[in-house]
Amino acid sequence: MSEHQFISFEEKGNVIALTLDREDTNLLSIQMITEINAALYSLVDGRGTKVLVIRAAGSVFSGGLDYAEADPDSMEKLIHPYHKMFRQLERLECPTIALVQGAALGAGCELACFCDMVLASDNARFGLPDIKLGLFAPVAAADFPRYGHLKHIYELLLVGDSVGAEEARLMGLVNHVFPSDHFESKCDEFLYRLTSNPCAVFRFAKRALRLGLDRKFPDALIESEGIYLRDMMSTMEAKEGLKKYREKLAREEETPL
Repeated sequence: MSEHQFISFEEKGNVIALTLDREDTNLLSIQMITEINAALYSLVDGRGTKVLVIRAAGSVFSGGLDYAEADPDSMEKLIHPYHKMFRQLERLECPTIALVQGAALGAGCELACFCDMVLASDNARFGLPDIKLGLFAPVAAADFPRYGHLKHIYELLLVGDSVGAEEARLMGLVNHVFPSDHFESKCDEFLYRLTSNPCAVFRFAKRALRLGLDRKFPDALIESEGIYLRDMMSTMEAKEGLKKYREKLAREEETPL
């Protein structure tokens, strides 16, 4: 894939890895956000992509937005492309997973926790310190209440203190916390289990999950049923999976006690 200045973007087997790589704290500058947006745009219609992993080089996931590039009268030049990043992530049909070591603060916390799943090292910290600057985190305000525990989200958003990985897991923002000295191997194990499943089903399952978030259950179920019967059942993966299941049952019935 093409070269970038502040990120790397490469395919590793069944996984596309997007790595933040800007100096020590991976502050999200306009140029870095532009590079991320271009990378995400290339994946929007990539149905063959099994998983997108977002991770960071160095000891910090991201310290947040680079506010040095915008003042109160020109903040939109930073915020508009930044929010475009999340709109593009929302459009992706493949699962997205953040691998977080070190601090994920402000925009870094939003980027990590917006992913479908988050794997964190036990040395990771999550926080929204924007409030201490007289700001708030709009992506977190719009997104975190959908899956996090609301009273904890209020505290994270309005107090601005950071929390450890285990506390973030209890809030509903993190899936698993792994020891830092085994983080890479544990993440590889998780990704292997995930990508061992049929790729085509991921986008249908993810689409149905989104319906469950956005609509009342009866309406979501009607549309989820349509995705199941119309879209998923037309795939070779579903047909082969059911065929193998029936063959397994037939063998078991033929096996004498």
